[in-house]
Amino acid sequence: MGVAVETTRLSALAKRVGGRVVGDEDPRVVGVSHDSRRVQAGDLFAAITGFEADGHRFVPAAVEAGAVAGLVDHEGSWPVPVIVVDDVRRAIGPIAHAVVGDPTTRMRVIGITGTNGKTTTTFMTAAVLGGDEVATLGTLGARRGERVFKTGFTTPEAPDLARLFADLEREGVRSIVMEVSSHAIALERIGGIHFTAGGFTNLSPDHLDFHPTMEDYGEAKLDFFRLLREQHGFGVVNADDAWGDRFRAAGPDETWRFSESNPEAEVYAERMEIERDGTTMDVRTPRGRFTTRLSMAGRFNAANALAAAALGVGLGTEPEAVARALAEVDHVPGRYEVYRGVDITVIVDYAHTPEAIERVLLAVRDTGARRILCVFGCGGERDRTKRPEMARVAGTLAEVAILTTDNPRRESIDQIVADAIVGFDDTPARWERIDDRAAAIEHAIGEAERGDVVCVLGKGDEEHILIGNQQIPFCDRDVVQRALAVRDGAE
Repeated sequence: MGVAVETTRLSALAKRVGGRVVGDEDPRVVGVSHDSRRVQAGDLFAAITGFEADGHRFVPAAVEAGAVAGLVDHEGSWPVPVIVVDDVRRAIGPIAHAVVGDPTTRMRVIGITGTNGKTTTTFMTAAVLGGDEVATLGTLGARRGERVFKTGFTTPEAPDLARLFADLEREGVRSIVMEVSSHAIALERIGGIHFTAGGFTNLSPDHLDFHPTMEDYGEAKLDFFRLLREQHGFGVVNADDAWGDRFRAAGPDETWRFSESNPEAEVYAERMEIERDGTTMDVRTPRGRFTTRLSMAGRFNAANALAAAALGVGLGTEPEAVARALAEVDHVPGRYEVYRGVDITVIVDYAHTPEAIERVLLAVRDTGARRILCVFGCGGERDRTKRPEMARVAGTLAEVAILTTDNPRRESIDQIVADAIVGFDDTPARWERIDDRAAAIEHAIGEAERGDVVCVLGKGDEEHILIGNQQIPFCDRDVVQRALAVRDGAE
């Protein structure tokens, strides 16, 4: 795909973001980078002021690596011409997308935001839109069919997103369904993207180590729907969530509600039968009714399916095709993955908030489990306020709760545990602490009795555990399968 010369001149890029060029030259920019270690010849280097370092310090290193221009927030004795703007983060997205030719103006980009369910809803929406021309982007990386590209963040930085979208367009992708995290919105990572549509799943306390209050967290998410309104997109919101009305008011004029309880919603589950291994739904939409059976269990997955159905029908997919697509989604990596032993079942799920843990455990209870054994941990250097709530939910809904590690990072495991265990007070579960996560999982599977369900929560499909500054290879699913094999072999 060729890029028009005039869109890559520094002066043209400055005009796009309302900045001013300081310097005698007007170089042609061929790429954008925010990391001086990754600069290529011809790049513009964006000097972001980060949490631990000021990118302006690295302009000389970027120039030495081949940068021909800079994006800065103040004038100075820079070694190359620069665009000066008030906010580098806000400017970097539109510039990065302009340099690669604004691929999202020719693609359908659908964003999914909310606390829980983003990944599953993204996968379901991609299935509903159908075909090899659809890619997904989020916690599980970028995916097109069987191809997977690791991206590092739920929503990568703007220059990485711009390059990724350009590459996908060259490969024939015409629709991208992506998760939109609150960090990405607050840190301007989605700047420069032209969204066709967006969905809101739900909102509950999370990331309060980054957002000062729950209101700030909600406002960050609402900013995405305000962007959809500005871009004249299409929106869908969860009418069963307390924040649903606020998202509908903030969003585009054409914003549909989806619901399993409110008949006034545009997309409404007129009938829902929750079963041990799936859910059957009769759904009414503005463009016709359909019946489908989900292979993924749990009421929360039914809500995710309604969101995907609303987006699909709203974007032109026939209701019958939506029904077929939803029925064919048999699992999402690391989300309510079911592993069956001879006489017990193990669920592996990414749930790492109190509300997500509650949804999973309630779904398991609906399957008729004899007992629930819940293995979970709390992430280090993250929101401490949710730790006791996670323990309270596990202690209330499970018969046995095993507290273990979950990416402690550089925080003391003893401190994490001390924060969490107060939540077990006055709950009926028997609980214990086993710091070694593999040992905790093996202990739970070994202790389980016929008809029990073991829930291993928090990491899902992650392949590392973060301890100190190290990424140590670790996968819940591998440990579960080995432990089941040992148990079943012994029996």
